[in-house]
Order: sequence, then structure tokens, then C-alpha cells
Amino acid sequence: MTADVEIVRSPESLAGFLPEWDEFVRAHAGTHSFYQNPAMAEIVLAGEGVLPRVIVVRRAGRLACVAPLALRKTRYPLRFGLLTLARVPLRLLKLLGDDFVIGRDADAGACREAVIRALRAMNGEFDLLLLERLPLRGRLAEYLQSPALRAEGFECILPAADPQHVWQLKLPASFDAYAAAMRHKTRYNLQRARRKLWEAAKDAQVLKVEKPEDVPAFLRHVDSVFRCSWQARRGAAGKRDGAADVRRLQRVAGHGWLRSYVLLCADRPVAFAVGYQYAGTFTLEEIGYDPDWARFSPGSVLNFLIVEDLFQSDNRPVLLDFGFGENVYKHVLGNECYEAGQAYVVPRTRRRARWVMRGQKVLAFLYAQARRAFAPTRWGRRMRRMLRRRNPAHGPPDA
Repeated sequence: MTADVEIVRSPESLAGFLPEWDEFVRAHAGTHSFYQNPAMAEIVLAGEGVLPRVIVVRRAGRLACVAPLALRKTRYPLRFGLLTLARVPLRLLKLLGDDFVIGRDADAGACREAVIRALRAMNGEFDLLLLERLPLRGRLAEYLQSPALRAEGFECILPAADPQHVWQLKLPASFDAYAAAMRHKTRYNLQRARRKLWEAAKDAQVLKVEKPEDVPAFLRHVDSVFRCSWQARRGAAGKRDGAADVRRLQRVAGHGWLRSYVLLCADRPVAFAVGYQYAGTFTLEEIGYDPDWARFSPGSVLNFLIVEDLFQSDNRPVLLDFGFGENVYKHVLGNECYEAGQAYVVPRTRRRARWVMRGQKVLAFLYAQARRAFAPTRWGRRMRRMLRRRNPAHGPPDA
């Protein structure tokens, strides 16, 4: 039986489709992530400069698959390690979540093929499709690396030289059991960092933010820390407490999903964590810290205190998702992981986008080889120190 495919392209059409999507997720869909909840997807797709492109697959009039996509213009950074060599204007289509939302009784392979055919019909609307953290051992990754995708006129490129990981913490029975499973030195270092920070601050406290009325003050703290953080110095988005940011996070809090934290030292914010809890999973979306306090490891201390709070909370999650990347604190605090990668699906007709992604793949490979060769040497250590002096953003977040 052939599939009927529809592409939702406007906020009005999205609003009309949301009740059906919500009923599908509640009653018929298999696994789905926080960003694939219809209400959360609507919040994301209502962002400034974002256009909805939601692919809907039906069979016999019944919803079988939803691929929530966000389209926006961007300037893709071509990077050699920490150095940005150029920024190329492209139209980026991004999947919300790690896979398509597929019904429990639906043919998953047929649904993925229907979505790719719909993308082919959108030829000319986008240059790249980004899957931000594609599980490399999953069925979608297998399909994207198969001849079937190339037969539809697409190429899948993973620019990173080596696969990375999504680190998670599956919460054991108690915090004491979790701490006991740590290496003695790791546990000692975390407790020592916490003690040193408390001694230096004299009056330190962690505030948890879950209610809509607490969002404006929380985002003022976030903005204060973010303006001097390593993320801002690497050119990340600017002001964090604008009216649109407040409204968006208040909508999240209104659904009961917000669970964020700020670390105050003598009433001064020195670290923050933006997090969401949905369907038993706490997702740590973003963390930042004030580099003036870096010697006290505020990011690591806050992460450790968040983990402790998760165990003590009445609304205790089953899983903490630290997200994509190889930050040291994720290795230290997590207890399981899976291989993932940033994947880009490129239409063969978009020649500039194909050359950009192939060029980035070559640059990543050359950087990885150079790093392996020079990082352990005295010259490599001097280069890293020089880069950090010229731009503190070249230093990683504290761990």
C-alpha cells in the first residue's frame, strides 16, 4: 500500500495538525524524544527565523510517521580544529530528535523511505539536512549509509574524523550507591572542588528553576554568566534574557518540563545549567560558567550537585542525558554511552553544500592527524597555551 505524504509548511497548518500529532504520540507512536513532543516542537518551530517543515506519512488514512524539521538560514563555519576559516551561507534543515517518530505498528523502513522521497520533492528549498546526534548503530544510520539513499539523489556525510558519544547516567538505587561506584580519586576531587568553592564564596547556594514566574530572574543570571563564558567568546548567540527567550522558557515551564539550575556565590551567578525533564529523562541542554571562577571548577561542582538533586527529588528521572560531545565531566559523571555523530544529508544537486561538507571532512581529518602527532610534544603544548592567551574561548569548559 502506497503512503500518502504531506509537508506542513506554515504555522497555521502546524496548529491544525498538532491535535492529530499529539494523539499519535500518546497512543500509537514508538519511542520519541522531548523535542518531538508536539507542544515542544511547536515552541521550537515558532522561533525567530525558523520555518516549519514537518513531513507527515499516512497509510490508509492513518498516521504512520512524523519527521519534524526546522528550516533556517545559517552561515556554516568551516573549521580547522578551533580556528574558523570561513562561514558559508546555507539553508539548513534540522531534524528535531535523533530519528523520525514512527508508529509502533508501522513499517519503519517504508516510513524512512517515504520521508526521503518527500525531501527529494523539496529539492531547492534546502542545502543540508542536519541530524545533530545520529546513533551510529541505529537503523536510521544504516539506511543513510546505504545505496538506497544514494539512489534517491542524496549523500550522507559525517564530517568528524572520529565518532563521538552521547553520555548518559542511568540512575542507580541511591546517590550513595552512585558515589560508591566512582573511582576514589574522582569522588575525592569532586568533593574537594565543592569544598574549595564553598570556602571561597563564603555564601554559596544552588537555585532550582521550574516555575514560569522564576524564568525572568533565571535568564538574567544566565545572561550575566554567558556574556563572559567560553561559549560567548567562541561567537555563540548573544543576549539570553530577551522577551522572546523568556516567553519560550515560560511556555516550557508551563508544561512542567523545565528543570534548570544556577550556582550563586555571594549572590553573584557563576554557573548555570539549562535542563528539561520529560518522560523520565532529564536532558542537560546547556551549561556555562564564569571563567573568573574557573580555578574552583564551578561547572563540575554544579553538575555534581545537579546529579545529587536528581536522586533526592520527588520527581526523580530514570535517565540523565548529558548530550553529544566528549567533555570530560560527561565521562566522569556518566555510566553509559553510545556512539553518535553529526550527520549531514546533502542533495546531489546542491554542489556548493557538498563541497563544503567534503571540505570540512578533510579539514577534520587533517586536524585529527596533526593533533595526534603534535599534541604530546612541547611545541603542541606551547601552541595550546598561545591560543588560550589570544582567545580564552579556545579552552574547553571546566571538568
